[in-house]
Amino acid sequence: MTWSSLQADTDSRRFVFIDESGAKTNMTRLRGRAFGGKRCHDHAPGGHWNTTTMISSIRLDGEVACMAIKGATTGRVFREYIRTILAPTLRPGDIVVADNLSAHKDKQAQELIRQAGAEFWWLPAYSPDLNPIEQMWSKVKESLRSAKARTQEALYAAIAAALDLITPENARGWFKACGYSQLNCKVL
Repeated sequence: MTWSSLQADTDSRRFVFIDESGAKTNMTRLRGRAFGGKRCHDHAPGGHWNTTTMISSIRLDGEVACMAIKGATTGRVFREYIRTILAPTLRPGDIVVADNLSAHKDKQAQELIRQAGAEFWWLPAYSPDLNPIEQMWSKVKESLRSAKARTQEALYAAIAAALDLITPENARGWFKACGYSQLNCKVL
């Protein structure tokens, strides 16, 4: 069965897409406007930048379950995200969808998903256009660039504020843009 037939034949309310993204304490806006044709300037600090990994999920109704950690995602980190953050939100019949990141291949994490009554599916290789969470990360990062958080604590607060901006309308639009059937994209 092809992914496009799975998209068309599966109730989109069952999908829970997961992915990671990075944030740093040196993020700043990528674009700006200046008065009268002048050049627009901004500042990003030099020195030691704190890199933070955000692991999250998104559903059609806009619900997210996120964890932010200092450093990179490993199999152990992914397993703890599943155990403590995602699994308690899963419902029987959910389909957790992930890309082929090596951390996602943690067998214990996959078993925790199955124990919650959900299935675990892999996205086809090199297919960010099939994952609505990629568009969510774009909105989150835009907010983080505007926030210009320069400490780890400020970055965590900015991540929480950015996630609060995700709406059900956003999620439905992202699912639609990724090709998930509109017949299956109704929130009841």
